[in-house]
Amino acid sequence: DPIRIEDARRQHKLSDIVRGLTKLRPAAGGFMGLCPFHKEKTASFHVSDVKGTYKCFGCGEWGDVFDWLMKVNGLTFHLIMHTHWDREWYLPRAAFLARLVPAVGEILDLLERETRARFVLDGQTVLAEDACSVEPSWRDRIAAAVGRGQLEVGPWYVLADEIIPSGESLLRNLLQGARDATALGGRMDALYSPDAFGHPGLLPQLAGAFGIAAAVVWRGLTSPDGVDRDLYRWRAPGGDEVLLHHLPLQGYEIGSDLAHPALDAAWRAIRPGLVARSATSHIAVFVGADHHAPPRDPAAM
Repeated sequence: DPIRIEDARRQHKLSDIVRGLTKLRPAAGGFMGLCPFHKEKTASFHVSDVKGTYKCFGCGEWGDVFDWLMKVNGLTFHLIMHTHWDREWYLPRAAFLARLVPAVGEILDLLERETRARFVLDGQTVLAEDACSVEPSWRDRIAAAVGRGQLEVGPWYVLADEIIPSGESLLRNLLQGARDATALGGRMDALYSPDAFGHPGLLPQLAGAFGIAAAVVWRGLTSPDGVDRDLYRWRAPGGDEVLLHHLPLQGYEIGSDLAHPALDAAWRAIRPGLVARSATSHIAVFVGADHHAPPRDPAAM
């Protein structure tokens, strides 16, 4: 809850938290002490309770209470680049296909240019099929990216509403997705469902039938124990279970503004909520949006 986080920021002085790691003495505008982030003999580390920030004039480390906690507690943020693609929505399928082809081209160019980059192709293999229907030569490029571990495809053939279709339809959907993903070099082992409006109680059993141990959902799940968290263990009536990542309130678009020039402001707007709901020191940040190509310079993030 951002309001509770801001309350906590006001109620707890940053200097009191920092004193747990380094000694501080009164100084102009706050306190000074030896920087805990690098070795020094002369104090260059400044803490301001008024601004709620710290800054080292020696090594350049700076931030607020959340930056401090990340540094001290060793939080790791994983930027997950992706796109979400409705084949047909407010425009007909042909119009979205005309957007998909250049978007997939940009994804492949990025992955070939930046060897450390990774991309999630929305959990549905049909996007690769659609792109290759226009650019058949891209199949080898897609398979190469999958083989390098840079491009995640499947496990679905197409993202489906999970409540309206029959169970048999969902099974066949995953069977076709598994065939397609295997032909391309490998399947993403997470039951990825970022935009369905509800989920069957047997979802863990469905995942287990295909050897999938994790799932990602957004809508259709409240906070089971009244506390919003990012990770849950979902157990079906028969005992099957999956490790479930529940997307935050902003959904899969939470990190989309990180690709814009005003990255710092965008990050500070979403970071407190992500930290507050995290069950571990590893925090997923989904960077992408509906019908978007990848960021041109992900390394800048």
